[in-house]
Amino acid sequence: MNLSQNSKLAELLSSIDFLKSQIVEIRSENTTLHNEIATLNNRIQVLESSADGLSNMPKLIQELANREMCAHNIIVHGLQESPSNDHTARIASDIKLLDNSIQPCNLTLPKVLKLFRLGHKRSGKPRPLKVVLSSKEMAHSFVSAFNSYKRTQLVPANSISISHDRTLLERQEIRRVYSEHENRKKNGEHNIFIRYRSGIPLIVPNDGGVSGSHSNHPSSSLSKN
Repeated sequence: MNLSQNSKLAELLSSIDFLKSQIVEIRSENTTLHNEIATLNNRIQVLESSADGLSNMPKLIQELANREMCAHNIIVHGLQESPSNDHTARIASDIKLLDNSIQPCNLTLPKVLKLFRLGHKRSGKPRPLKVVLSSKEMAHSFVSAFNSYKRTQLVPANSISISHDRTLLERQEIRRVYSEHENRKKNGEHNIFIRYRSGIPLIVPNDGGVSGSHSNHPSSSLSKN
């Protein structure tokens, strides 16, 4: 091999080395670009998620306000309804009947309260009665004391029930949980029941310490306001 051929071979090898270094740089740049694109995609997802959260903010604020209002109320089911057409007479009847029903529980109605029936009147079935109390603490203690009495005493099967008032979203969530509970039981999960924690229904496994499939079922939660 003469000098000219050696020179050309050296140039060729040098060009190959240069191309190799260029390929390495291009690969490095591609990796950097891929990482930057992934970062941008993540930022876009975060921004879109934040935008969704901001758009739902008014609904969230409204729901919190509704829950605060409901916390002052109790719902009474099964209380006989007066047939009178006179509004004042119906209210007086509701107060008297409710007061008589809660006396065995050592409960008394406050002097200042507002109460009204929910929904349209139907023959043969009393409508739920909403009672608005002066504070959410009073409403909570009222429901707790009444239900504690019912759990520890023998009461007629047709006696009234009293529970907390719920917002529409809360009632929908309760329906969803009870529907899921029934579906899971149909699919063979019999060792589960519903327990309320801080007013929230949860499906939990039955550890043998609770009889029945439900715990503290809030019947008024599913009524329409």
